[in-house]
Amino acid sequence: AIEWCEANFPDVEVTIILHDDNKERLSKGERGILHAHCVVNTVDLETGRKVVLPNDKVRELHNSLQRIGEKQGLSVQPDYRKGERLQSKQQRKRTL
Repeated sequence: AIEWCEANFPDVEVTIILHDDNKERLSKGERGILHAHCVVNTVDLETGRKVVLPNDKVRELHNSLQRIGEKQGLSVQPDYRKGERLQSKQQRKRTL
């Protein structure tokens, strides 16, 4: 998480929260999945301007994270390619 934040947000304040509080897994007696949340300040400290993340940049951030994970021997997801929609693989249900 530190490597990714330093590579992608060098001039922005970032807070990294690392934890494994996966309620569903823990309720089954399984270990939680260790993961990090990176909270990025919306102001670039160098320019004083707001950080804007268009879809192409979001794809680059995803792909950057996959490269770092791969280098560290972690499982990775496929890269996003230009022109592809960013879609969750999670099944969604609508409720009223």
